Amino acid sequence: MTTIYRVPLNKSLYTTSYMLLTSATAGLLYYAIYLLVDVYGYKQPTFLFEWMGKHSLSIFILVASNMAIIAAQGFYWAKPENNNTSLHPKHAFLGLSKRLSSQQIL
Repeated sequence: MTTIYRVPLNKSLYTTSYMLLTSATAGLLYYAIYLLVDVYGYKQPTFLFEWMGKHSLSIFILVASNMAIIAAQGFYWAKPENNNTSLHPKHAFLGLSKRLSSQQIL
């Protein structure tokens, strides 16, 4: 069975233990961000999240209409084939998906 941090990928999402685990993790993360930003005043690391929250509708429209992808492919190094999307390995998760599909999910 494939796991991420000892949590199985095919775990039932509506069990009490899983809901307690995920809600406690989210609560601790929210509390840590609250302490850093509001109590200690570290606002610079969260600038990107603030900007994305202010411009979320614009980001959604650009991604849904493929304009963001076209713009990202417009930046390249020396040749158009060396664009931002070619820097990432193609089919990076293909091996993982084959392994997951071969396992029997209960």
